[in-house]
Amino acid sequence: MNEAAPRILVIEDEPDVLDSVRAFLSRRGCLVFVSPSGNDGLALARMLKPDIIILDFRVEGLHGREVLAALYAEHHPAKVIVVTGEVLKEEEVRELLSAGASAFFKKPVYVLARLRAQR
Repeated sequence: MNEAAPRILVIEDEPDVLDSVRAFLSRRGCLVFVSPSGNDGLALARMLKPDIIILDFRVEGLHGREVLAALYAEHHPAKVIVVTGEVLKEEEVRELLSAGASAFFKKPVYVLARLRAQR
């Protein structure tokens, strides 16, 4: 595998979403690591030092907010993309971005579905 390939950690507990995201990113040359829980995801982030973390908020163990807070407190270099089905107010989204998230997407994420349909 190419050493320059982006390293992406996906912390997601829905198996269908996890499999789709992993397949989509792998086909595009990314090294993809997965975790269905916040605790394991945080441990993997610390160990693997991925370039990007795709973080669902509602996962087993640590809530995504706690994972984000820990990564931010540790000055983790990864870009964190938060993906959640939670209803967040605009102010809450701004707080997430201030707390270290690079981007926020509301589930369902139709972009992936559209891109997948185009292949």
